[in-house]
Amino acid sequence: MKVFECGPDVAAILTKLNTINGHIPTGGCSSSMISFWAYWEMFEEINLLAAGFGVKMTICVDDMTFTGAGAGRKMRYDVERLIKKYELRPHKRYHFKVGQTKVVTGVAITPKGLRLPNSRRKLLHQAHQSVDAEEDVARKVILAQKLLGRATEAEQIEPTFRGDVIRARETLNSARRAAIAAGYSINNGRVVRPHLR
Repeated sequence: MKVFECGPDVAAILTKLNTINGHIPTGGCSSSMISFWAYWEMFEEINLLAAGFGVKMTICVDDMTFTGAGAGRKMRYDVERLIKKYELRPHKRYHFKVGQTKVVTGVAITPKGLRLPNSRRKLLHQAHQSVDAEEDVARKVILAQKLLGRATEAEQIEPTFRGDVIRARETLNSARRAAIAAGYSINNGRVVRPHLR
């Protein structure tokens, strides 16, 4: 908690609240922020290194992206050396040519702007098909929830997917009504089977 300049007592409480057995939980709401701040000094060093090469560094959680003509092998070697200095292991290294579509943190960066990657488009299409094909009312609610999540993700990247979000929401509401009519109850998004007597 050196970064936050907390006293030992406050640091101990924050650590206890935000970790499980001394580890940051995967997917925890504060995990990405803690990961960033835990290695803030490393990110600062890497950013200064990149600036020395005339390269812009951007970061999303633990995904670092370097943009500029100076982002070559020498810089990559130096960045990897810095990462290892902090006892971390660099992985997923990609090098893209100018004008080439780049997928970074689940977003395709194209010459025309940000786009939903093809792999995510396929998952959205499959989610539509799964909901349409499902006959079990309880399962249809669960699949419609996943469809809405995929459509919402797509819209965040490409606003043109707004229609998909509206249709997914209508599909989910219709599936919920059918499940309730069949005797199921829905509690916090979970479909609860009817009690048989």
